[in-house]
Amino acid sequence: MIVNLSGKSCTIASLILILFLSVIGCEESEEQGKREYAVPRTLCGVNVDSNTLESFLPPGKEIRLIHEETDSYRWKCSVSVDGKTVLEVKRERWEQGWSARRFATVHAYVEPENETPDRTYVYSDLGGVGVVRCPPPEHDQDLFIVAKTKENTGGQKAMKELLASYREEVLRSDPCSDT
Repeated sequence: MIVNLSGKSCTIASLILILFLSVIGCEESEEQGKREYAVPRTLCGVNVDSNTLESFLPPGKEIRLIHEETDSYRWKCSVSVDGKTVLEVKRERWEQGWSARRFATVHAYVEPENETPDRTYVYSDLGGVGVVRCPPPEHDQDLFIVAKTKENTGGQKAMKELLASYREEVLRSDPCSDT
């Protein structure tokens, strides 16, 4: 049977095939946009708010968190989705007196766009640094927290929230006592 649509002839079978393929295409794109893994509640042992973390996690099937501690001065948590690193959070001890902005640009390779009034955090959409000041004279180093990502649907606000919640949780463990 042939149907005339807008002056063009098509078979019913062709129309059905086109409709079927377009429905399959929509279903495939919806499946590609799903997050099939559970959003973690910790970043390698440090509690974080799952809602804050969601902004940095793309759709995918599997999430992995890898904890690396190179020495007592450096620690890193890498988050990967389907084998691709999507977020890194690092802690590093560095000499006292450095500003978060100076550390961000020199050591963390983060280009901060914003700074909090108390100068504890500098951040942009894709990276940021927070600092924990350790009291002198017992300590000669401060602790810097660095976050970097390739994707952030929550923007600068989400980066600031991630850094702040992570830093607050680290402060509960008395991080300066380990220096």
